[in-house]
Amino acid sequence: MDLNASGSRIQPRWMSVSCPSATSSSENRIPVSPCIVAVSGGSGSGKTTFVRDLLRILVSRRVTVIHEDNYYYDMPAEFTSTPHLFNFDSPESRNHDLLLRHLQGLKAGLPVHLPVYDFVTHRRKENLVEVSGQDVIILDGIHVLCKESLRKQYNLSIYLDVPDDIRLIRRIQRDMAERGRTLSDIISQYLLSVRPMHYLYTYPSREFADLQFSYSELESELDAITGTVCARILRFLDLGSLTGERQG
Repeated sequence: MDLNASGSRIQPRWMSVSCPSATSSSENRIPVSPCIVAVSGGSGSGKTTFVRDLLRILVSRRVTVIHEDNYYYDMPAEFTSTPHLFNFDSPESRNHDLLLRHLQGLKAGLPVHLPVYDFVTHRRKENLVEVSGQDVIILDGIHVLCKESLRKQYNLSIYLDVPDDIRLIRRIQRDMAERGRTLSDIISQYLLSVRPMHYLYTYPSREFADLQFSYSELESELDAITGTVCARILRFLDLGSLTGERQG
């Protein structure tokens, strides 16, 4: 707990805005482009849970979630039998140029067709998801803060800072349950690429986030945090700006 000189608790920076009701009237709302929110953090940092909480509060708004993982290139054929040896954790493994074009199109009010990635075959599926006319676009991924061209598209950016051991446990549970991976392959991939790439790319990118939240804050104050983040999003939708937020 942080205290000031008088011994009182210092109010966290993210608690400086009160949260308006998500069902407040928008009849006089100024038409604006979608509010684009980036949520980053290492693999297993809780991005999916965090985004799910935002969606719960923003239920009355038109919101689309874009997962950076869907922008993976198809895995090279030579890794078909050993996918755990392929470096999925380098920014170069994803088509960020396509992601950038999609964000720019959505900001311009154009429909876009989002890719869908298959984590079993490690290839993109043939079907695409059409998205248009949204109030809020939430983009989550480990590299969404790494490239300046992407950062310039965001109205608000967030980094979830969670310790390595917690993230590794969550990754093991997810990959075994959802992606059919063995414990041996998960650990091998973690040591070979996940951990080194995290400290080379993802962790340094936290400096570009407008808001950073620690594991202890996320565990004890998640509802307050997501409520305040949504207050900023709703303020953008009502006023067309996020005054005081860092851009680019």
